[in-house]
Amino acid sequence: MRERSIASDSQLSLAQRGVIGVGIAIGAYFLSNYNYLLFHSVVEVFSIVIAFAIFVVAWNTRSYHDNDYLVFIGIAYLFVGGIDFIHTLAYKGMGVFTNYGADLPTQLWILGRYTESLSLLLAPLFFTRKLKYKVTVAGYGLTSLFLLLTIFYWGIFPDCFVSGSGLTTFKVVSEYVISGLLLGAIFFLSIYRDRLERETFYLLISSLLLTVFAELSFTFYVSVYGLSNLVGHLFKLGSFYLIYLALIKTGLREPYRLMFRELKESKDRYQNYVEELGDALFITKVGGEDHGKIIEVNTSAEKQTGYSREELIGMNISENLAEESPPEISYEEIDEKLSRGEAVNFTEKKRRKGGTEYWTEVVVTPIKHEGKDATLSVNRDVTERIRAQKSLKVERERLKKLHHAVDRFQSCQTEEELYETTLEVTRDALGFDISLIYIARGQGLVPVASNKLETSELPSYEKDAALVGTTYTNGETIWGDDVREVEEAKPEVPQLRGYMSVPIGDLGVFQASSRTKGAFTEVDIELAEILAGHLNEEIKRIRLEEKLKEQAIRDPLTGLYNRRYFNETLTKEVERSQRYGHNIAFIMIDVNRFKEINDTYSHQTGDKVLKEVANLLRANVREADTVVRYGGDEFLVMLPETDGDSRYTGNRIRSKLEDWNNESNLLDFPLTLAMGISHWNPDQDRDVEEALKEADKKMYEQKGE
Repeated sequence: MRERSIASDSQLSLAQRGVIGVGIAIGAYFLSNYNYLLFHSVVEVFSIVIAFAIFVVAWNTRSYHDNDYLVFIGIAYLFVGGIDFIHTLAYKGMGVFTNYGADLPTQLWILGRYTESLSLLLAPLFFTRKLKYKVTVAGYGLTSLFLLLTIFYWGIFPDCFVSGSGLTTFKVVSEYVISGLLLGAIFFLSIYRDRLERETFYLLISSLLLTVFAELSFTFYVSVYGLSNLVGHLFKLGSFYLIYLALIKTGLREPYRLMFRELKESKDRYQNYVEELGDALFITKVGGEDHGKIIEVNTSAEKQTGYSREELIGMNISENLAEESPPEISYEEIDEKLSRGEAVNFTEKKRRKGGTEYWTEVVVTPIKHEGKDATLSVNRDVTERIRAQKSLKVERERLKKLHHAVDRFQSCQTEEELYETTLEVTRDALGFDISLIYIARGQGLVPVASNKLETSELPSYEKDAALVGTTYTNGETIWGDDVREVEEAKPEVPQLRGYMSVPIGDLGVFQASSRTKGAFTEVDIELAEILAGHLNEEIKRIRLEEKLKEQAIRDPLTGLYNRRYFNETLTKEVERSQRYGHNIAFIMIDVNRFKEINDTYSHQTGDKVLKEVANLLRANVREADTVVRYGGDEFLVMLPETDGDSRYTGNRIRSKLEDWNNESNLLDFPLTLAMGISHWNPDQDRDVEEALKEADKKMYEQKGE
């Protein structure tokens, strides 16, 4: 029965470890985004600690194993961990080895990986051979010392990284060689797979494969802070975590079973364990009318329940202490499993003597007590954990909503739409009642959105003024329990207390506040910073899209609309004209003697002339009119809802051109324009293209005069 219980616990522990592994990888990824040097150090220290732990476990349990495979691995990882420790100190930015460049940590990396891969390749030999422990330790020590001297003292170790050009051929080839050695290790380990438990074997194979992926990732990077370097370290993190699971299990499982049997057989030691254990222990009867009746407890049970030992003995554990049935299993199912000799674990809500509720994590094991069937119920108070889990669930829901909001952000086409969407997200997903967004414009910070006050009622600030300016200038979040305690804060609502001020990159500031003192937690701040990060990226996207759109429809020299834009706009204006019966006027314009200007003065002067003409046209038409650089030195003005007014527009342009000639010294002769004017409306027996041709023809007729 005990062996089945241990096996069940092992399976549960494996699932928990998988969750922990995924959590570690996700945490490492977000840590790399925050500070890559810190991420690298944490990953390396994690692997170093595991390497040393493997050695400690392997060395201290060597007498329990029938082969020396684990001991050899443990000794190897002792030196692999040592080399990785020096590699961590040598990494760019650590500031330990100041006279070395980025090549040093790369050399140490290659040294550590050769040591690891060769050791893993040779390790299967010791399934069938005896290992001389002292000789092996001495051999690794001397070899490692010699290789470190080739790097630090003699300087003859091949270069692995050259600043400005990246990885050397030796480094890249070495990574492939190391990958080959690891594949060889997988092959030889597969030959001896019957020497390992199935779970341990697959964990080792998975660890080796992740190490291969890590090595291949390190063949691509050109910067020690690059993406492939990040991916490689994540693979390394996973590799060390899996080998830790595999080897710690191999090293400790059998000794643990032995210790457990010895503990169970010793009544005195068992009694001491029961009394000193921090968890509440209950021994209960099994079967009959007294099923579940408490017959023995420890001191922790008294502290946990609030009842004395005398009060507890004789109570029914499920009827008198439990507040409700466990959510994951019924009492009938618990009894059924116990009757089969299986241990059962579940979470149970209970009530103390004083009436307060609490939660316990319960493990019930069938035992013999004074020769009779009984159960040992171990109850760990997990009230704080349950509360934390519920709180975490709420925060996860908020984070989930926040990430879903990214899709809404990406669908926004304008900044105004984005700002309004952001305020909705802060209210619905984050629960912030009062939020404001300031955006940097010119020399100040301008309020662009608020979910409580009209932005017209809010003041703008200089970029270094007030709380919003300090946040923007320093680029760091400022938050606290009471805004009244912040000297530079100038709240528009006197009743505000809790506050946060979060930079939106270098684009602006997001602020949230509450009438409740201390309303915001660290989690709120983290979520707000995530929101500000997404907002920063989306503002940049929208601005880039607008810039690209402008570039697509604007003439780069004059800034006027190009012919592509005119063709799209013309179609829309024709539809409007047909719908409402309005006229459309066209003025086709050509710069006279433009070739002469280019030939006599230079093409640069010709460009200046075109810019001057563009500015003159833009300044002397209505806002609803469209001015187009039609091609070369030709311009076109489209005037919707216009008939005779187009002639006034043409005369005004000529008049302004005369003024320009009188004031400008760009040319030695007066600049003149040839113009052709035509009109079109839907009642005419021709299409709009004919009207354009008419304007073009009239322009050339005037040009030839």
